[in-house]
Amino acid sequence: MNNRQLEAFRMVMNTGSMSVAAQRLGISQPAVSRLIRDLEQTLAFTLFDRRHNRVYPTSAATAFAREVERYFIGLDHLADSAAQIRLMRDENLRVAAPPAFTGAVLAPLSSRFLEQHPNTSLSCSAQSSELILSQVAAGQCDLGVVLLPVEQTGVRIVAEYRVSCQCIAPAGHRFADQKQVAASDLDREPFVHLTDRQHPVRYAAEQVLRDQLVRPDSRIDASDMAAVAALVRAGAGVALADPFTASQLPDCVVRDFTPQVTVAIALIIPAATPQTALQTRFLEQLESHLAYRFRLTPT
Repeated sequence: MNNRQLEAFRMVMNTGSMSVAAQRLGISQPAVSRLIRDLEQTLAFTLFDRRHNRVYPTSAATAFAREVERYFIGLDHLADSAAQIRLMRDENLRVAAPPAFTGAVLAPLSSRFLEQHPNTSLSCSAQSSELILSQVAAGQCDLGVVLLPVEQTGVRIVAEYRVSCQCIAPAGHRFADQKQVAASDLDREPFVHLTDRQHPVRYAAEQVLRDQLVRPDSRIDASDMAAVAALVRAGAGVALADPFTASQLPDCVVRDFTPQVTVAIALIIPAATPQTALQTRFLEQLESHLAYRFRLTPT
């Protein structure tokens, strides 16, 4: 019994005709008849009754056909798996994320991922959301992490999360004695803002503080979250920061903030190309890490 015999049998069952099966397979009708006859000899039972130049499957053929279909489905699955393995072999995965996310998430995740994929190389870059978006859309990056909202042309969002900002304060600050920080605690408190008023963290923070009728002493601002953290560490004031930034400040006071100030992040891939097995595996580990380390689940 071989694949050629099984293919001939499968085609005759599907078409109900030796001649049509021969045309579909690109061989002669006598060749199909010979393959079926040889298969019947191997199986030791009759597959088709031949009457008036037509063939009729026996009950044994009908039962055998179900097993043959399972066999070919298994072959298709093996072929798909082999194709995915070929794509993964010696492949480079390019990942970009904001600096804080790179340090808090990508850095610990990358070494574990490479251990599990020894033939894979990983390129990680820390960029702004705007640059990440353009790189992913252009196919220059395989996977990106961006702060929402963003223009989605050329990219596909594969997961979206809402994250709660935390209050960060210099070591020894009075907030160290509190389990959490309320918006009212920030009234007249020296506060470090992001310079860009449209940055999702600043925009969300100002909305909440405005709703709570709270006015911090916001006489200092900084261009990015790393600069905000440095100023807080130096004692210039307190701030609201995303949890990825806050998780990298062991020498600062970090407390949950109420009411919640939330921002959205998204995992994006190029829209023009199908998702690869390597991207899928990395995304699965990334989502698992976010759930374990930051208790985040996709929205």
